[in-house]
Amino acid sequence: MNHIQNILVAVPASIAYQQVVHYAIQMAQDLQAKLTIALIYTSNLELRGEEPKDRLTLARQKAYVQKSFEELRSHHLADASLEYRMVSIDGPLCDAILATASVYHPDLIVTAAEPHVPLQLLEQFIPYPLLLVPLGVTYHPVKHIGVAYDATARPRHEPIHFVSQLAQAYGADVEMVNFEEEETPLYTNRAKVELDFMLKDVAHRFHHACSDRNPVENIDLYTKKHPVDLLVVLSFKQMPGQLAASKLSTEKISEYATIPVLKLTW
Repeated sequence: MNHIQNILVAVPASIAYQQVVHYAIQMAQDLQAKLTIALIYTSNLELRGEEPKDRLTLARQKAYVQKSFEELRSHHLADASLEYRMVSIDGPLCDAILATASVYHPDLIVTAAEPHVPLQLLEQFIPYPLLLVPLGVTYHPVKHIGVAYDATARPRHEPIHFVSQLAQAYGADVEMVNFEEEETPLYTNRAKVELDFMLKDVAHRFHHACSDRNPVENIDLYTKKHPVDLLVVLSFKQMPGQLAASKLSTEKISEYATIPVLKLTW
């Protein structure tokens, strides 16, 4: 059974982000999930330091929202077997996402990975599974998932279960990739045993990526050499051995990414 039943895609109200909305539409169709499309009509102004109360500019953004919703209904959703809703909200983006999510309770939030989106705030404050889609990425069903993990931190059931559910829904395989600079057999073997049990319902394998590069550069190199469709970053809060707080920053990884990055925090 697919447990990803409710997806929220939230992006600034701009034509630049249309492809991210289209990505989420196709993803929701493949996963047979309900979709909430949220367009945030003031976040770009605030991020650029412009005056958000400029009525003419706000009026144009609101007009864009209405036009965009009409185009989505007529061109992208008319023939889609998809249950969906559309909302527009005044934000900063992070606050708007949290407000929308508190009402619609998504299993997954989709937004853009690009300089005008406040990735650092999203990474810090969004407690839901967060899929960051680089602009220009076109959707195709996920067949190979790469998961960046820290072998020195004890694996947790919730994010691994989410990865397993996503892999089962797509019929994808999973590669657990340890990006530690040095592989420590005791920690690595313990993590592999626990992860092997958690991923028993999906095809999976383990890979150790070690080089003189820092972990973010290692991840960039890994995604260029290996045909993964989705990169998962596990961010375990309050774990003393974790890499997520400094080295495996989703924000830094997303700056390099040419594929969608899924951030899971527990």
